[in-house]
Amino acid sequence: DYIKSSSNGLKIGAMITVNELLDLPLVKKYCNGIIKDAVLSIASTPNRNLITVGGNIVGLHPWSVFPGLLMLLEGKVVTAKKRVIKAEKLFSSTPKNVLGKDIITEVQFPNIKKCVLSYWKKFSFTETDYPIVSVGMVCERDNDIVKKIRIVAIGLTLFPQRFYKAEKMLQNKKVDKKRVAKVLENIIKEVKVS
Repeated sequence: DYIKSSSNGLKIGAMITVNELLDLPLVKKYCNGIIKDAVLSIASTPNRNLITVGGNIVGLHPWSVFPGLLMLLEGKVVTAKKRVIKAEKLFSSTPKNVLGKDIITEVQFPNIKKCVLSYWKKFSFTETDYPIVSVGMVCERDNDIVKKIRIVAIGLTLFPQRFYKAEKMLQNKKVDKKRVAKVLENIIKEVKVS
């Protein structure tokens, strides 16, 4: 039940409730507040007071934002047996299968120095409803050139989806309407829905 800043980034104890994260200065300033934006998309305050960060990762649901944040921010989890598991590995199967009899004790997000733009959007029927789909984006840029971009969606399948091909189409390129239209066409082809 903690949150710490280190030279390597942000460390969050698995037992902290997601609602506790909302007013913490470390969360507000990390990557322009994307963690706060994502946490606010988890249903209502009473639910956020009960849901822990670790539980949000292991209990995969369409409204589980931390799997998406881990993929988007290239995060890792630390377990009771001191294993460090990257997001891609953790969601290569269900987290329970990857963990076995181990448990998550900490979530780590890397130090992002040049997070110029971040975005998290929940699509739901009402503001306090569970999201049908949520999309996150983090973009580091140099003037009009995209240096690094990551795009993730949750809720379309059991697992978070990262759109690597779309990211590659934008990396080291100038963004204009024509390029964005091509990227959206590619995402439509790349996306999986179940």
